[in-house]
Amino acid sequence: MNITEELEKFTKKEIIILEPNNEENIGKELKKSTLLLQLEIKELSKQINERNFEADSLRKELFSLKKNLLDKDKLILDLIDNTSTLEKLKENELVKLMLEKEVYILKKNNISTLAEIHQDYNPKFHQALNTQLEKKEQYKIIEIIEQGYIENDKILKLAKVLVE
Repeated sequence: MNITEELEKFTKKEIIILEPNNEENIGKELKKSTLLLQLEIKELSKQINERNFEADSLRKELFSLKKNLLDKDKLILDLIDNTSTLEKLKENELVKLMLEKEVYILKKNNISTLAEIHQDYNPKFHQALNTQLEKKEQYKIIEIIEQGYIENDKILKLAKVLVE
């Protein structure tokens, strides 16, 4: 027996069952069914509104987190610029202390430096400022003009160096 035949059989049984009932009982059943459907629609509508409110709250929180992340990145880049400036003045004792504090803050944020004296030159991390160089397979850093920084494999600033 296919689905259509079963449906017709079921419908005929319903008609036979309903025929003895009077119109008043059928009306009551329809009204009861309508009220149940309205209650279910109201409950679903309430759930949808709750989900929309949750989604809006999550969107606002995400926006706030993105803004805070951008603010953090700007502060870190400002700190990097300050550190580069302080490195040029590091003979002064107060400047040395400030520089140490800034380096500590950078390390705490998983930011590390890219250049060290006598380190092999790597164009991925370093920018050579020498105007004339003899052709060599490998160069060594002899002076750091401006330090470069990396955060979790993301280069924030290339190191500007002199090489030989």
